[in-house]
Amino acid sequence: MLDRPDLSDEQIHVCLLDTYGLHTTGIEFLPLGYDVHAGVYRVRDADGHAYFLKVRHDTVYEPGIHVTRYLKAQGMSQVVAPLPTINGALFGQIESFAALLYPFVTGESGMDAGLTDAQWVTYGAALRTIHETRLPDDLAHTLSTETFVPHAPALRVLRQFQQRVEQEQFDDPLQQQLATFWLNHHAAIRHAIEQTERLGQRLQAHRLRFVLCHADIHTNNLLLTPAGDLYIVDWDQPMLAPTARDLMFILDRGIGFGPDERQEALFFEGYGAAEVDPMALAYYRYEWLVQDLGSFAEMVFLRHDVSEATRQDSARLFMVQFAAGNLADIARKLDEKI
Repeated sequence: MLDRPDLSDEQIHVCLLDTYGLHTTGIEFLPLGYDVHAGVYRVRDADGHAYFLKVRHDTVYEPGIHVTRYLKAQGMSQVVAPLPTINGALFGQIESFAALLYPFVTGESGMDAGLTDAQWVTYGAALRTIHETRLPDDLAHTLSTETFVPHAPALRVLRQFQQRVEQEQFDDPLQQQLATFWLNHHAAIRHAIEQTERLGQRLQAHRLRFVLCHADIHTNNLLLTPAGDLYIVDWDQPMLAPTARDLMFILDRGIGFGPDERQEALFFEGYGAAEVDPMALAYYRYEWLVQDLGSFAEMVFLRHDVSEATRQDSARLFMVQFAAGNLADIARKLDEKI
């Protein structure tokens, strides 16, 4: 989230003291990520220890917290799990925001820093461990299970503006700029919508093996420390799904910012042999594209509570999806294979 949540430092201080027993001496907002429902901070206590605070303005997916704690208890050192509150609750509350506190990992994202050869192997081995983890039945039954039904809110936004950009002139310059771009890519956007739904319907009739998936495990959700350690963060929506749900970030350049061929080989040196259903891989690429396009369009056309910088960044990200070698191009190339 690029925009700071509507919370004062004093509100955060009181929550962390009452909920976690943490006496903060410093609170710094970090303009990171593209989740408009979440904001993140670096906070420090009286002893100089740093923590990572995430506040969410929507519902917290509690099974995700339980999954990280289970993996951590099984000895998976690469997982970063939220800390329990004083009374053992999963998270705290600041006004209408949920508050999740984590250890602060000093480092850079894998996307910014780039992974070493050894880290690509570690990345693959860590994801293999996740996919091979058998959760206790009571935890597994709480997780979302893939239904191959595309993201409904994103589809609604895209369908709405597929019509509006043909019929309206927008007074807002940024909206008109995006509407003009949209008209020039009208057929490609329509194809993405239709192909996502078509593939989803076909996959609903398939019998595929489901495993535990992180569901957002691209290199921007890897933290690399100066010592070379690798950590996996942002466990907001782990789910039971085919391996393609995670491996789409690796195979054939991922979703536009994935590994090159040599790095992909290093990843699979750690991961091992993989059988990926090509139809599932195509579905996830299209579904990701549709979800991103819907979210970015919503920021530009429908949200009045975000900054101009966020709106401009959303318009840029919408348009960059159609650049050569990016997600729309990568998804379209799978059409011939299926």
